Amino acid sequence: MKKILFLIATMLLMGGMAMAQVPMPPAHQQPHHQQQPHRGDPHHTPGHPMPGPGMPAPARVASPDQVAAIVKCMRDESFDDRRMSIAKLSVYICPVPVTGLRNMAEVFTFDDRRLEFLEYAYAFCPDRENYWQLCDAFTFRSNAEKMCHDLGIRY
Repeated sequence: MKKILFLIATMLLMGGMAMAQVPMPPAHQQPHHQQQPHRGDPHHTPGHPMPGPGMPAPARVASPDQVAAIVKCMRDESFDDRRMSIAKLSVYICPVPVTGLRNMAEVFTFDDRRLEFLEYAYAFCPDRENYWQLCDAFTFRSNAEKMCHDLGIRY
């Protein structure tokens, strides 16, 4: 737990953008999954701004070194539940580009967890135009198709 807090503090000190600084898009521009977040999601507070399509990319994104530190922290955990918490909190604090999201998604044991994470991370991704590249991060094509369908990505 101390490692996670240290990692998060380091990201914030290095200029990671807090989500409170990102303007909220109009509700009609948000994908359906953002308007109604999954119940019990520990990293979403109802009413908290969530970026959507058409929003400007944040000025600061996670560096490759920061992503490597996040991946190491995730790999150090034994269970996907803990890995998911680390991954969601990390992308929430400091947006991660598609290349970093791929590395993070590969740490999860099963496709359903990859799908959950990648659908969550989409809202914070600074280069959503490249999100289609994550379709091959799944073991089963049906999960890639579900992600693309849910997020409105052409695949």
